[in-house]
Amino acid sequence: MTDAASWIAIGAALTSACVGLYAAAGSDLRDNVEQFIPQLRRQAPWAAWAAIAAAVSVVAQAMEKLPV
Repeated sequence: MTDAASWIAIGAALTSACVGLYAAAGSDLRDNVEQFIPQLRRQAPWAAWAAIAAAVSVVAQAMEKLPV
């Protein structure tokens, strides 16, 4: 079970990082401050998915440390 929890934690952490990077790569805010708040609103669903994947990673890491 600890091996599966390790792989789940790794996969969830990678998913979280990839989703966050994908959302950040789609933003072009260098010279346009007026679009900053609307851009943040468009990234909110991506941030939610990244947070869920990070939470799954934390839970899997905790399961890995539990005594069997």
